[in-house]
Amino acid sequence: MTPYHNRRYPLRRGMLDVCLAVIRSPDGKVLAARHAKGSRHAGFWEFPGGKLESDETPEQCIVREIYEELGVHIQVVKTLGIFEYPHNLPPLRMHAFLCDLIEGRPRALEHDMLLWLKPESLTELNWLEVDYEILACLQRDTSRVQGPL
Repeated sequence: MTPYHNRRYPLRRGMLDVCLAVIRSPDGKVLAARHAKGSRHAGFWEFPGGKLESDETPEQCIVREIYEELGVHIQVVKTLGIFEYPHNLPPLRMHAFLCDLIEGRPRALEHDMLLWLKPESLTELNWLEVDYEILACLQRDTSRVQGPL
């Protein structure tokens, strides 16, 4: 279990709390999602996720968001970290989780493209700036992505 299990995370005034999932497939690939044309971040890639609501834990948030965005069920494996971007507009606090795909086939319900990539190929995409710290973390320590499914 992650440190968030069964408790609410204190939301900080003025900071947008979001949760994202580094989703592993059974063959060890990682899912990347591209923002659709017409969106604020069109053409940029991201780890899927979304806004943390005040009545949910970060783990509940990421499970809900992934179902809404991709139509699949995931299981949170572990916390990858909390990353703060106070100079972003709006200021962001990102809760990153390593997750396993447990049911369904991801569909691009809110993105225009999804790709399954080997962890070492992730840096070939044009990512949102806030995701580069997570990419660096994954590249430094590939064991964060590997391990039993």
